[in-house]
Amino acid sequence: MHFFNFHNEQTYHFFSWIVNGGAVDAKAMVAKALARSGGDDGLKMGRESTEAAHAKLRGWLVDLVENISGFTLNKPSGIGMPMNGGPNAFLRPLLHDAVRQIRVDAVAEALLKMHGHWVDAIYPADTQK
Repeated sequence: MHFFNFHNEQTYHFFSWIVNGGAVDAKAMVAKALARSGGDDGLKMGRESTEAAHAKLRGWLVDLVENISGFTLNKPSGIGMPMNGGPNAFLRPLLHDAVRQIRVDAVAEALLKMHGHWVDAIYPADTQK
């Protein structure tokens, strides 16, 4: 994919895993989001269907990250937890913080752009909804 601002390494790594990792069929995921949003994979999408597909993808990506990692993205990382819990007391807050840095909105946008279904007028470059 040509230049795209993923904002951080965690987000880029997650996108690369989605596209190249083999565990997820990114093309099928995009097609399913388009079908559920009223868009047609073969037609030019409008603002509303692109926005709906983006929301569907974002939700599925959040679920995917949470299911794989075991972390809840909107929950604090646990910094300040007792350190007498062995290596997990050290590693889990760090891993959770790294997972929380993934910008699933950017991954959803990149997937739609990659498959030719993004309307740039929805979200101007480098802004969040």
